Amino acid sequence: MILESAKVIVSGGASGLGYAVAKYVIDAGGEAVLADINEEQGAAAAAELGSRASFVRADVSNEADVENAVATAVKTMGSVTLSRGVVMR
Repeated sequence: MILESAKVIVSGGASGLGYAVAKYVIDAGGEAVLADINEEQGAAAAAELGSRASFVRADVSNEADVENAVATAVKTMGSVTLSRGVVMR
């Protein structure tokens, strides 16, 4: 998989495995929107990952939050090519 052009949404991206996935994609040259319920940690994680990362507060058990996360990702990155933990329609 070519990650240098990947545009991903990562649920749970503020910490743990989600953060590691986002970092892996960004380190390969891709972009990531971190979706997480922890606003403080999410914003800090996105700042730490740099300009190709952004954060959106989202509870993935809430459909409206997921729709907002996808809309934010599309607005931020232009499109979404991969997702981890978020079901794309």
